[in-house]
Amino acid sequence: MRIPITVEVLTEGAVDAMNMPTKTWATSFPAWARMRTLSAEERLEAAQVGAKRTISFVMPYRDTPTVVASMRLKARGRTFNIESVVNIDEEDRYLDLKCHEIVTGASV
Repeated sequence: MRIPITVEVLTEGAVDAMNMPTKTWATSFPAWARMRTLSAEERLEAAQVGAKRTISFVMPYRDTPTVVASMRLKARGRTFNIESVVNIDEEDRYLDLKCHEIVTGASV
């Protein structure tokens, strides 16, 4: 585990001009993880080239605060949406976070 990461949770903030709550990302906790690229693909959507990378982050197990798929994480100046969280071998030692990074206007 050698890459510092920050896990973030979506929170509701103040009410905007249309009386709707604003949503912002707030830090849930920092951690250390191992990062590994699982796949990468390039596609053309709405006349824009984009790249989608699937990355695995393995971090020490934690039961509180719980890591869930609605969270995201930041590492190395990049943002990743958490797609799934797996307790490796159900041993409560490590969590495997499968994440997607969407990059617009860049190649894989």
